[in-house]
Amino acid sequence: MGMFNTGMITESIETAFADPNAIISQMIEMEVSQLPQEKIEEFCAPGGVGETLVQEGKLYKKTLVRLSKKDDLSKRKKMIALNLARENNDPLWDKLALNRVKERELIAKIMAKYGNKSQKLAVKSQKDFLKGAHLPQSFMKAGGDDRVSK
Repeated sequence: MGMFNTGMITESIETAFADPNAIISQMIEMEVSQLPQEKIEEFCAPGGVGETLVQEGKLYKKTLVRLSKKDDLSKRKKMIALNLARENNDPLWDKLALNRVKERELIAKIMAKYGNKSQKLAVKSQKDFLKGAHLPQSFMKAGGDDRVSK
């Protein structure tokens, strides 16, 4: 490649990451988590779309479990425990709040460093994702129709 090469270098999820399925799995999880509860249950049901994606290697079994009802209970348990800690002025709550401030600062620094590259990859992966390149046909039946723009 020469110094004055004006050709576009097109980078994709598959070439940018060592494990592209991890990113694809996160995108699928993000999309499915926005569906109504009954659609999530249908997605996670045995023989459902989620199981098909696990078999194809596009979704991890842990992700499927995370979307299930058990995860909903653990999320609620965590949320209530955090609220109890805050109301009781627990010193652990103060440490957690400081940690979250630090986390946001670090994320901002990461975004400043990798923001442009991640923007290009996100746009490309969104186009690929919405074309259905990584989803089985049965995704539409499980509520994907509501999520995919037309």
